[in-house]
Amino acid sequence: MQERPSAPQTGAEEDKNAVFARVWRRVMGDQPMACPIVWDTGGASPTQAPEAPEGAEPSEEATQEAGTKACALPAPPPGCRPAGIYSAGTAQRLVNMEGLMPGRDVVILGSGDIGLIMARRMTLEGAKVHAVAEVMPYSGGLKRNIVQCLEDFDIPLYLSTTVVDIHGQERLEGVTLARVDENRRPIPGTERDIPCDTLLLSVGLLPENELSQQAGVRLDAVTGGPEVGDDLSTSIPGVFACGNVLHVHDLVDFVSQEAARAGENAARYLLEQRRERQTVRLTGKNGVRYTVPQYLDPEGMEESVTVRFRVGKPYQNADLAVYADGALLRRVHKRILPPGEMEQLTLRRADLPRELAEITIQVEEVAQ
Repeated sequence: MQERPSAPQTGAEEDKNAVFARVWRRVMGDQPMACPIVWDTGGASPTQAPEAPEGAEPSEEATQEAGTKACALPAPPPGCRPAGIYSAGTAQRLVNMEGLMPGRDVVILGSGDIGLIMARRMTLEGAKVHAVAEVMPYSGGLKRNIVQCLEDFDIPLYLSTTVVDIHGQERLEGVTLARVDENRRPIPGTERDIPCDTLLLSVGLLPENELSQQAGVRLDAVTGGPEVGDDLSTSIPGVFACGNVLHVHDLVDFVSQEAARAGENAARYLLEQRRERQTVRLTGKNGVRYTVPQYLDPEGMEESVTVRFRVGKPYQNADLAVYADGALLRRVHKRILPPGEMEQLTLRRADLPRELAEITIQVEEVAQ
């Protein structure tokens, strides 16, 4: 397939490509960049159409807030690069805002919430969604979206399955799916071809933090977003973060709550010229991948603080346990803990002991 000559790059495009390259190295390591990366700057809610990918200019105010943006992880499918391959967010924009149909015979790779929602949306618009393939042994989306978007429309969800080949030159003609083992490697002999003209990629999001990086804000290695205190302040005084800049949310309601808190705390910072805060580390262990916030100020925090986090794998009949310097502070039983749904616990200032050094949240499985 003959490549079209590329147009001269503007400074903004060069900056964006540099970000693409950083994301690729972070996700794919030293593997050569085999395909273009689709940058999806969608809002927090899967039902919202993505915004245009222009970066916002930083405010000149003394106190700044990082807003809500996330980008799609790159998913380099094998084979040629025919027309008909989109991120789920791009397809959502085409259908919802532009009134355009990406195609009529669809396969979706990945079971994130936007992909699940687009499976239903494409079906309602008259397309045939042949399959949703998920490389993990569990779905990455909310349970309600699996039920309402797939099961209610008889769309099959194939777990531990991925795309191993793409067919077509000018236009996508089909894909090959295969089962994967526990190391996510394709299992020979399990391949099956599905004719289609559209492949949607719903393989996860990560916080879009170019402004945070440029400002020198300390980032969390797991979330990719800034490390924050209980007031959503970052490592740079006067800079606050909220929404998908911190970590990717399930619901826009959580984003709105965080935005209101960040705004209130930013105003309080300006009005009160707040003192240095005491910091107690908040850590996730034994199945809890991370926590937001990462730090607490037991003396300066509000009466209660909501801590949000995700687990690393599905759990059933398990407890969420909170420890303060090794002493059990709180235990909450959960019938099910899916990785695709954000969990939250409330910590009360009155319950925290004095001279506290660390708080940990972990999963403890209950014996059957």
